[in-house]
Amino acid sequence: MKVFITGGGGFLGYRLALRLLERNTLAGPDGKPTTVSRIRLFDAAFPPNPDSRLECVKGDIAEPAAVAAAMDADTGSVFHLAAVVSAGAEADFDLGYRVNLDGTRNLLEACRRLKSPPRLVYASSLAVFGGKLPAVVDDSITPNPQTSYGTQKVIGEYLVNDYSRKGFLDGRSLRLPTIVVRPGKPNLASTSFASGMFREPLNGVVCEVPVDDSTELWILSPRQVIESFVHAHDLPSSAWGTNRSINLPGITISVKQGVEALRRIAGDEVAARVVFKPVERIQKMIVTFPARFKTSRALEMGFKADTDIRSIIEAYIKEQGRRVRDRSDNDFIAGLSAIVNWRRRSKTRQPGTDNMDQKIRNAILLVGGFVLLFAIDGMAAREATPTPSGKNATAIFAGGCFWCVEADFDKLPGVLGTESGYTGGAVSNPTYEQVSHGGTGHAEAVRVTYDPAKVTYEQLLDYFWRHVDPTVKDRQFCDIGNQYRTAIFYQGDAQRLAAEASKTRLEKSGHFPRIYTEVVPASAFYAAEEYHQDYYKKNPIRYKYYRTSCRRDARVAEVWGEKH
Repeated sequence: MKVFITGGGGFLGYRLALRLLERNTLAGPDGKPTTVSRIRLFDAAFPPNPDSRLECVKGDIAEPAAVAAAMDADTGSVFHLAAVVSAGAEADFDLGYRVNLDGTRNLLEACRRLKSPPRLVYASSLAVFGGKLPAVVDDSITPNPQTSYGTQKVIGEYLVNDYSRKGFLDGRSLRLPTIVVRPGKPNLASTSFASGMFREPLNGVVCEVPVDDSTELWILSPRQVIESFVHAHDLPSSAWGTNRSINLPGITISVKQGVEALRRIAGDEVAARVVFKPVERIQKMIVTFPARFKTSRALEMGFKADTDIRSIIEAYIKEQGRRVRDRSDNDFIAGLSAIVNWRRRSKTRQPGTDNMDQKIRNAILLVGGFVLLFAIDGMAAREATPTPSGKNATAIFAGGCFWCVEADFDKLPGVLGTESGYTGGAVSNPTYEQVSHGGTGHAEAVRVTYDPAKVTYEQLLDYFWRHVDPTVKDRQFCDIGNQYRTAIFYQGDAQRLAAEASKTRLEKSGHFPRIYTEVVPASAFYAAEEYHQDYYKKNPIRYKYYRTSCRRDARVAEVWGEKH
């Protein structure tokens, strides 16, 4: 059986593909387990070094020809996960409808032309509900979306229903709860904080929650939603009847309960990294989403929810290889200390007891030494990228997401090239995964190569200032953390004097309450992975969606009070 997954480069799509590889079977047209012969992922971008068993096809789902060309005529199963998420669809009306509605219609039409009707699983959302709702939403409540995203999703559900009624496909739509905990960087969903309030503190980063702590959420773990996709696919058509949409089971938690669960697992220091800074735009959107459901139909059909928020957090920690010192490490160390102290307190001191205590300590040090040696031995031997030399010059700036900084500087006459990378930290050969999780000291940065005869360093400085928000610390727009700080990394006294003078002029202008941008000496610059270079050119749709939803240009206009 051939499987086709839209949004296959995203977190859930790619994770679903890996689960299908592991499982190796799906229900065929006759309901019997059928071997999965090929899995094709369709998306605008993909993770670096994807599994060789997967076929990755880049394309725009809003282009009918691209979708039709990517899908084999004998495709038997389709999972439709591609979407512009809630806040993104609300921020860019046209893009939301282009991807979420036109893209869905294109996919359904491509399915209609296949040799035989495929099974299709559509990822919908609880955002289809809104307006005045009962305290608990059950299966009888009619969707009434109050956002563009919810509207697009419910239209998609009706299309899946109609195409199934006509026999063009065998569809089923799952209304997903908020998925917690997602790894990686924050995305642009209005509920992104629901993962961030666990993920960022565990990574040593402060998370600013844009709602108050009494806000309730209906959530489901990544593992459980993947199992729900597979289960929905394998259910026979008769189980769905004429209503192809279903509310998935989940659990209700308040933000406060989530923080307290994090505190119990990881300690006060980690939980203290959650700070509350309500954002009216997000708060208004979140309150339209229901947080309590009675999912009788889904439970009867065999769908399952998670046990509790604690098990979700602990599963994330285990999957990501996180080490939570507040509990596990301290308990381990305390246990060893207790053994030694017990020996010391023993009334009957046996010959050689003190010797044994010293041996225990030595063994601990020896094991620790081996761990350190193996860690050093296993590091990649990637060297820092040398600074280009010649008549041209270079300048290094950090302005938040390096995709956007690179795109901005490439537009400036006199700039010959840009390179995304990491600098300013103490970790050698950092990877994107390390830097984005925080703790390396590095910032996402861009090295600009320019012709001094056509554009001066002072002009680069002025251009840089007017494309960032220098009034915030350790963040830029929707990206939060020290790795997204603004900074000017000078090379030599001439650049230092120019940068300091430039910053001083801004501080004395009276236009800004405070300038947080650092002016610091340049250190080793490590080129980012190839897929990050020229990202805005390689993935224009995903880049535009990210930049617009992140409100980068809107915020810059607010800060500077003019077009840039």
